[in-house]
Parts: sequence; structure tokens; C-alpha cells
Amino acid sequence: MRHARLGYWSAVAVAFFMASSGAVADYVPPTPAEDVACAFHRPMRDIERLASLPAPVRQILDAHVGPMAERGAFFNSTDVILREAPGRRFIRAGESGSKWFVAYETGGIAYHKTAIILAPGDRGGELQVTAHSGYYKRPLCAVVEDLLDGRSPDKGLPQDFR
Repeated sequence: MRHARLGYWSAVAVAFFMASSGAVADYVPPTPAEDVACAFHRPMRDIERLASLPAPVRQILDAHVGPMAERGAFFNSTDVILREAPGRRFIRAGESGSKWFVAYETGGIAYHKTAIILAPGDRGGELQVTAHSGYYKRPLCAVVEDLLDGRSPDKGLPQDFR
């Protein structure tokens, strides 16, 4: 029993010293390939980069979601913060008619993926978030299709859904 504890604490000490000395490279988990590869049943203009989104969509993301890394880039995917970086990472976006979707992942012990829908307001006004859903096991394209068709597992839409 005493040796088991010593082994655990030795491993913790080695990990701490490696991390603090820069000996451990930043781990960048792969972008969820299934979310990037799925196909939609409706016409959809696919957006592969966060920077390619139009300004009104990016402004809504900044206001409601916060900082987000580009697809494939480093983000804080765990609760152990080794350096300053966003806690969310862009997966994919698209435009279908007058509606947009944006999918992103949020790191941490409660890692999850979220898809949001943006559409013009009631009288064709500015874009606003009209639906969102967290997803994990369902394919992104199926979640987005449901949201675009008005089928959402999330009944309410909180002001802030980070």
C-alpha cells in the first residue's frame, strides 16, 4: 500500500515538473471527423473556417459563446490549463437559405458539442439565435436538420449557452 501511494505521487510530481518546464507539448485533440464528414439532405453552403463566417454571425458568437479557436487549432480541451487559449473550438458552419448553423466543441470535464441556429428576426430583421442543441452521439448533420425543421430537444433558450 505504501509503495502504491509513492508511485502515484511520484507520477504526479514528474507530470508537474514536465508540464512546468515545457517538456510536455500541447495536446491538440483531433476535430470530430464525423461532424466534418457528414452530409446534409438539403442544400447547404458549407463553411470550414471560423474566419470565413460573415461579420454578423461572428458578432453573435462573440456575444453569446465567447472566444473560440479555429477548427483543428489548440484550445483548452481539459480543465488543466497549461496556457491561455479559448475553451471552445469551431467545428463547422453552414448557410441554408436565410438560416445559418454553427457547431463548436467545449472542453473540460463536461466536454460537449453544441449546434446553434441563427435566423432573421420576426420581420426579417437582424440575425438572432433561434435554436440550439447540445449533442454528443447523434451525427451533427441530423441534429442541424432537426433544428432547421423546428424539432429541438431543448425547450428553452437561455441567454447564455456556453
